[in-house]
Amino acid sequence: KEVCIEAPLHLATLLKQDIMSIIFKLSKIEIAPLKLNIAQALFSLTKPYDEVSTAKLLKWDAIDTIFWLTVHDALKLYDPIKRVCARALMNFSVTKAEALVLVQEDRFITIMQELAKSVNEDCLVITATIVYNLISMDECRPTLVKRGGIPLIFQLAASNYESVRHICSASLHMAPDDMPDLEDEETL
Repeated sequence: KEVCIEAPLHLATLLKQDIMSIIFKLSKIEIAPLKLNIAQALFSLTKPYDEVSTAKLLKWDAIDTIFWLTVHDALKLYDPIKRVCARALMNFSVTKAEALVLVQEDRFITIMQELAKSVNEDCLVITATIVYNLISMDECRPTLVKRGGIPLIFQLAASNYESVRHICSASLHMAPDDMPDLEDEETL
């Protein structure tokens, strides 16, 4: 974790030394403080120091690591880990180049669905913001919708947090005109 906190100074070197492989392997170990530290280390690496390095990070096990930290958490330490992982994903959703890679990742929607199960408002707001960031980009919108973005928005909106519902409403305003089906009673 400490090495990654100083990432702005050493990010290129860390990537060359295969830090993502180490973080990925450690993410599978079910020791609560370790998993939280791994999530924080990954988040530190995703801060947008420069687009080239964070794009490489996204392509090198970042999503698989987040998958293991969020979906496969046998310790039930979900919310602190999910909150940090959501922040890392949000960093990837800011620039178009990274967002295009993110939205096409195989495990992305699975991770987002898991994040949407959180009861933590901060985690849900960040998760809804990720969806908003992606659906607001013309290049990402079709892929997100095709892969289940609209049901994800409704899953997030089902929370009892007004802040999350507000972001979800804004996201739905950017959905294609035929989405969602407003004739469907379940949608309403």
